[in-house]
Amino acid sequence: MWFGPDDLVIPDPLTQAPAGVAITVGSVGGPATFQHEWISREETTIAGRPAWRVEESVPSPTNAGKETLQLVYWVSLGATSADGPTLVALTATEEAGNYALNKAVLDRMMARLAIS
Repeated sequence: MWFGPDDLVIPDPLTQAPAGVAITVGSVGGPATFQHEWISREETTIAGRPAWRVEESVPSPTNAGKETLQLVYWVSLGATSADGPTLVALTATEEAGNYALNKAVLDRMMARLAIS
């Protein structure tokens, strides 16, 4: 997803991330899996479903040997939290824009999420 004051235009070559808020939303077929070092982990509910809000430190996908921070929401869409599928929404320090702003927008989006 892209949130910004203007249309997203990716220059060629890309030398820096454009200004705006970057959030990735997807799904996995099974339950939530936690594989990285947690900074914080909170069990919650999103749209009445079991969910977790996890901020974690993960290996950087672009800088070998460095860590990046990411905020991930895992929302169970199955009959129980042990079932899949699971909605995954995240933002990271390596995404476009300001990480603190990205986290605030993602938190607000998840607080208002409706699943039908």
